[in-house]
This record gives sequence, C-alpha cells and structure tokens, in this order.
Amino acid sequence: MLLLASPPESEEYLDELTYYWGGVDQGSMLRALAEGDERDRLFALHALGYLGTDEAHRQLLAHLESERPLERWASAIGLGRMREERSLPALVKMLTEFLPPDQEYRASPYYRGWRFFAPLILGAWGKPEAIPGLRGALRAAMGVESALPAPPDESARYTSYSEREDWVRYRDELVYALGRLDAFGALTGVEGTEARLDLWRVHLVMGHLHGRYAIAGIELWREHPQLAQEVTRLLERLFGLDSEERGRSLDRYQLVKAFDVVERQRLDRLRAEGVIF
Repeated sequence: MLLLASPPESEEYLDELTYYWGGVDQGSMLRALAEGDERDRLFALHALGYLGTDEAHRQLLAHLESERPLERWASAIGLGRMREERSLPALVKMLTEFLPPDQEYRASPYYRGWRFFAPLILGAWGKPEAIPGLRGALRAAMGVESALPAPPDESARYTSYSEREDWVRYRDELVYALGRLDAFGALTGVEGTEARLDLWRVHLVMGHLHGRYAIAGIELWREHPQLAQEVTRLLERLFGLDSEERGRSLDRYQLVKAFDVVERQRLDRLRAEGVIF
C-alpha cells in the first residue's frame, strides 16, 4: 500500500523517505506530515491511515477538509479504512471527482490509482447510503474512455491503452462494490452493450458472494464447480436469465478473466522494461 504513494519510482522513494525521516513509525510520519514536501505529506497521510492510532485518526480528520484535494483523498482513504463515518461523503465524492478530461486529474498521477480505493472501501464497509453514489459513478465512468486523448504516436500506444484498461477495471470495481451491497437493480437504466451487461451481472453476483469461497479470482469455472452452480442459480433468481443467457454470461466472464491475466502479465513486463509506467 505504501508504495502507492510514490509512483513510478516507488521502491527508490521509500528507501529515501525512510532514511530521511528515520522510518515509517508514527513519530516519523508526523514529522513528515508537518515538515515534508507534498509527496512526503501524502505518503505520511497514507501511512497514518494504516497505523490506525488515535493520533493518526486525529491528524486524518484534520486534513479531511484540506484545500489540497490529494490530502483530502489520502485522509478519506485512511479514515474509510477505520470506518470513520465522517469520511463517507468524501469517499463518495472521490468516485466522480476530477474525471478526465479535468485538468486536476491530468496534473497528478495519483488520482488514477487512488480512485480505486473508494469503491473497494465502500463495498467492504456495507453502507447502503453509498449505493446511489456508486451507481452514479458507474454511469459517469461510462463516458470517460471517450474523453481520453488518442495516443500521439506508436511509442505512446501502450501507455494510452493501459490507461483505458484502468477505466474498464474501475467500472468493474464499481459494479463489484454494488454487488457487495446487494444492489442488484443497479444496472437498470445503465447503458452498455449486451456483452458488458452480461459481464456485469456476474460481477454483481460475485460481489454478493464475496468471501464465501476461498478464491482470489476465477479463470476457469470448471476449477470452481460449487461457485459456478451458485452463480448460475443467482443469475436465474435475481435477473430471470434463462439457461442460454446464464451460460453466455458465465462464458463471457471466464473469457474476460482469462484475458485479464494475460494482459496484466504483458503490462507488468512492459513496466519492468520501462516501456510504460
């Protein structure tokens, strides 16, 4: 988690920060928050959020209304992990704040990665009040890809593609969070291709079943027959899908998940080679 505070030179930055401030303990992070530059302050807020002490809670609350948006985001993430009720509006706001082509989004690479924390926290928190915000964010995110600039040349193609894929994953995370909140009607009125809606229905069900099966992810349904049976049953009961529609939904979900694994490996390799960041 702490490496997320310093893309793209994460490990190098962490070594520098721990050397300069003397570690990532509470005292060191409080000094970094009070005396450090912007990057050190943001890192300190994230670290305090994971420490979860009373003093960390106090400091995060103090920065929740910061005029600096990234400090507000970092504070909301930490407080959300602590289940602090006062962070809920800020987390919901994060879902759609500074969407492309907003210039604030373009000004910092942090927004791209940190936004994913909001649906993850809101889904896990179990607050039904978050459902309208998550659903609204899904609708807003549908138009983001068209707002992304086209790559100027071939050398930028992988970076642009990676960013577009991030937004696809973000929409999937929103749907999964809605599933964790049992918001099965959330796709009503949401425009999308039939293939995408087939996929999202499974995402909703998988979110609903979160934690009930000891798996990190699904690539092949045949490796998880009990889960496949449960998903099939819920697709019929919740959405009224017939046998053909249920089979099509499962097949599309499996295909996308298998592709995601291959694509993630490819992007990791390109990052390791310095082609993208």
